[in-house]
Amino acid sequence: MKRLENRVAIVTGGTAGIGEATALRFAREGAQVVVWARNEARGKEMEKKAAAEGLAITFDKVDTSDFEAVTAAAKRVADKFGKIDILINNAGITNDSTLKKMTVEQWQNVIDVNLSGTFYCCKAVLNYMLEAGYGRIVNASSVVGLYGNFGQTNYVATKAGLIGMTKTM
Repeated sequence: MKRLENRVAIVTGGTAGIGEATALRFAREGAQVVVWARNEARGKEMEKKAAAEGLAITFDKVDTSDFEAVTAAAKRVADKFGKIDILINNAGITNDSTLKKMTVEQWQNVIDVNLSGTFYCCKAVLNYMLEAGYGRIVNASSVVGLYGNFGQTNYVATKAGLIGMTKTM
C-alpha cells in the first residue's frame, strides 16, 4: 500500500515548481490530487503529464484570492471524493519593488494571493477535515519571512504573516 492511498489532497499553485513537484509526488504515493491554480493551460498540461504516468491528478481553475471561488472549489472536491484530507497551500506571487516605488495595487495583490488566499483555503477546507476527524494543512512560506529581503516589502510581509498564522492555527 502506498503512503497516501485513499487520501484526497488539494495543492494550490500546483502547476509549476514546488507545487507541481508536490502534486506529482502525492499522486505517486497514491493520493487523489486536485490542483488549484489560475493558469488553465498549465493546469491542463499538468493533467496530461499525470495521465501519461497513470496518476490521479485533476486540475480546477481557482483564484485563491477569491473566498467564494475557494469555498465553491472545496465543495466540488468534497462532493466528488467524499472528503478532503490534505491541503498544501503553495500558491504565491511576487511583485517586487522598494517601499518608495511600490504602489498600493502591488501591495494589495501580493497580500490577497499569498496571505488572504492561504487563509481562505484553510477556512474553506477546515470543516470537511473536522467532520472527518482527520486533516493535514501545510502552508508554504519562505526564509524571507524570518529575515526580510530588500525590495520585497509586500512579499516578506505575507511570508512572515504565514509563519505567524500557521503557528497559531
